[in-house]
Amino acid sequence: MTDGMNCPGCGKDIGFMAMVKAPWTTRITCPHCRARLKYLGVRNFNIVLVTIAIAIGIPAGWFFVEFIYSGGWYFSLLILIVVLVIWWPIELAFSRYLRAKKRLALR
Repeated sequence: MTDGMNCPGCGKDIGFMAMVKAPWTTRITCPHCRARLKYLGVRNFNIVLVTIAIAIGIPAGWFFVEFIYSGGWYFSLLILIVVLVIWWPIELAFSRYLRAKKRLALR
C-alpha cells in the first residue's frame, strides 16, 4: 500500500505519533518495522511549516529570554507551555493533511 497512512515496507498504519516525533516530513520512521520513510511532494508544505514555526517561535523566544533575564522563570515556563498548546493543534492538522493527501515512500 502506498498511501499517506500505511508504511510501504510493512503495510501497517504509522499513526500520528510517528509524524509528531519526526523532525521533518522526510525523516519519518515506521514504528513497526523501523523503515525510514518520507512524504512525496511536500516542498511547499515544508515552506509553510517553517514559516508558521518562525512566526510562533520568534515572539515566544523573545518573551522567554526577557522573562528569564528579569527573574520571572515561571513566566518563561508559562510561555513554553503556551507555545506547546498552540503548536499541538497545528501539528495534528498538518499530520491529518499529510495522511489524507500525500503519499509515503521509503527513503
